[in-house]
Amino acid sequence: MRLSLCGEKDTYQIFSLETYSGSLQIFRRLLQKEGQESKSLLVVISLIFTLFEAAQQYPTRIYESGWAGHLKGALFLMQRQGPAAFQIGGFHAAFKKLREMAVLLAFSSRSPLFLAQPEWKEIPWAILEKSPRDRLYDIATEITTLYSTSYEHGISQLLVAHRVYLKLVAWRKEWLSIEFPSLPSSCQGCLGQECNCTEYIHVSIFPSNDFTFLMTECTAMLLMVTYMTLEMITSSRMDPLKENKIPDECLRIEVIQYRALKLRRFLKETLTLPCFGQAISDCPGITEGRCRALFPIWVLSQEPKEFSACDSNWWLALSSRVNYGMN
Repeated sequence: MRLSLCGEKDTYQIFSLETYSGSLQIFRRLLQKEGQESKSLLVVISLIFTLFEAAQQYPTRIYESGWAGHLKGALFLMQRQGPAAFQIGGFHAAFKKLREMAVLLAFSSRSPLFLAQPEWKEIPWAILEKSPRDRLYDIATEITTLYSTSYEHGISQLLVAHRVYLKLVAWRKEWLSIEFPSLPSSCQGCLGQECNCTEYIHVSIFPSNDFTFLMTECTAMLLMVTYMTLEMITSSRMDPLKENKIPDECLRIEVIQYRALKLRRFLKETLTLPCFGQAISDCPGITEGRCRALFPIWVLSQEPKEFSACDSNWWLALSSRVNYGMN
């Protein structure tokens, strides 16, 4: 991968691409072999191909590249193997990385994800303990299921979206209280009459890059569910409070709109932090900051039309960073 991105000599890139082409031919032969007891290793190889393709692409063009094709192939192989094949070692690590990318792919294509099934959220962790990020992505798979369906079931879908939102809030509250108990926080779980979900920790005291990445991903998921809730209410022209099934002031449309404004403002602020660096500059390559910025930036792009006009200056600045690497 590093050779393919070396701009000093074309011979390095040519050698890298030739090796990649030869590897693909070997991979095809391995796929065609019959009677193979386990093809879990091929899932890992397919993941490497996925990362190689991603490294060659500009962030703004990744969804239309070979990245998606390799990722779909890896997910197909993984599903064929079953969840028990990814419980330990490199197979487990590959599974977790593929799951994270699969969530982004499912959102971008608005399609359901088999990883939302209970066995895929339990069996791979039968031996190893889940990390906070693992538990967050359990919830993310549920969001992909909700997002892939049409909003024709009215109040029942709204109830599901509300429960998922509360799951995210509960996850964040537990994560902060256990992992970072000393950080000043004003968030009380957002279960009262007004949501204070962006008024908990100022970005200036974020303790680490890992904290920033995880907080940004959680905020993006909260914003995504909030946008979905707004779409459900406005598309069906219903008032959830008049349905007498959700006696919760948090579902008043003006409260949800205010929540969306605060979440979006906070998310945009976190994306300007140094750990994301050149994550949103439009040049080939893979960095942790770039990978972790893809989903939050995609969520921001899904904002309802009524919010777009007031954010034109911010999007203009983002366009400058994406296209020219300008601050």
